[in-house]
Amino acid sequence: MLNLNNSLIYKSKNAYDYALAVLAFFIPIIPKGLPLVILGTAILGMLYYVIAYRKVGRKKKDYVFLPYNLLKDGFSNILKNRNTHLVMVCFFFYYLLSVLYSEDKEEAWKGVLLKSSFLYFPILFSLTKWDVGKTRRIFNSYILGCFTNLILSYVFVFIDNESALTFGDFNHSSLSFSFHPSYIAMYVNVAIIFNSILLFESSINESKIIVKLRWLLQILFSVFVIMLSSKSGLLTWFLSTGALLAYLIIEKGQVLKTIIVFLTLSLLFLFTFKNLSIIGVRMDRMVNTLVKAEYKNTEGRYNSTGSRVGIWSNSFDVVKSHPILGVGIGDGKHALMNKYKEVGMDQFYELKHNSHNQFLDTGLAIGGLGILVLLLMLFFGFINYGSVSILIIGLMGIVVGNLLVESMLERQGGVVFVTWLLALLVSVRPVLKTLK
Repeated sequence: MLNLNNSLIYKSKNAYDYALAVLAFFIPIIPKGLPLVILGTAILGMLYYVIAYRKVGRKKKDYVFLPYNLLKDGFSNILKNRNTHLVMVCFFFYYLLSVLYSEDKEEAWKGVLLKSSFLYFPILFSLTKWDVGKTRRIFNSYILGCFTNLILSYVFVFIDNESALTFGDFNHSSLSFSFHPSYIAMYVNVAIIFNSILLFESSINESKIIVKLRWLLQILFSVFVIMLSSKSGLLTWFLSTGALLAYLIIEKGQVLKTIIVFLTLSLLFLFTFKNLSIIGVRMDRMVNTLVKAEYKNTEGRYNSTGSRVGIWSNSFDVVKSHPILGVGIGDGKHALMNKYKEVGMDQFYELKHNSHNQFLDTGLAIGGLGILVLLLMLFFGFINYGSVSILIIGLMGIVVGNLLVESMLERQGGVVFVTWLLALLVSVRPVLKTLK
């Protein structure tokens, strides 16, 4: 009977561990509805535990109050550990508090629901006991999800195109089948870092075939990011590959391998940049816009870079008018729309553009204090990782770089990913620190 009991409990915990891996796989694939998948998985997981507890003869109170006990244990672990998970939860409750001084309550509650991943991911991961095996499984599942997105992106170009295909059909939004190109590029750049950790850490022993497959993935991911032709994606690709090179030379002392990787990546970039991507044209436009300060085209409409400059300027003006607490989670966008209307930026008013900068969007909603909490959360979430610290700093560069040019936490595809990544990294930090 004892062996049966242990087997049932083990299967329950094993199912939970694999559910986390499945979640990691779907994050770079499903653009909407992922919170419902997470909620459904959590409910099924608790039911599985209830059934297991009943079969092993546990007392009724042990499984009837299981959801309450799990929440209590989760919050207890978060308070006891006092790490970035606690800052994430405080960040969520700060947004929740801003509902009180938001005029548009309906929009405010929608915003709170969107930000709820700052609450449930810390709780979810604080209840998990991590080891190298689980960490590796999560990383591999996420990498596989990114590779699946890559394959589907190319496949959908063939499916959606009714005429003869050209290289131009494999660029930017045409290549991104489910997310905005900037989001996909961010996901894949993170996969490059995860893949690097598994590839170069000597304490993770893998077969020669797996090592070769990982090198192939590094090449495929890099080509994909460049072909996506996202300016932020390209800039953060330089950060991810730069972190990889710095890690090899500083931590591993592998000069020859660093030179080989650098030359390979350089040749790969030059070939893809010249022959398969339109990013060069987009970068030229951005530089010309900034140098010449010509933010509008001949028709009087703002170009891509000019749009951001104009939006950032007006967003900052609104933040300055409510510097401490902001205008509330429900009224941030309304305040920005009113500013557009006031200064005659009808193009942005009609399209209802957000700040295209998460720090400004946070400032609009919950003020300078909110920006400070966000900065603290990002800083402490990406430091103190032992030998892989350089690679994790590369991850911070990828996330922060995207937050600077996109309101990532105002869209489900951004907020779920960023909170998942932060909560995961903080949870597996002790494991990563043991790697050599």
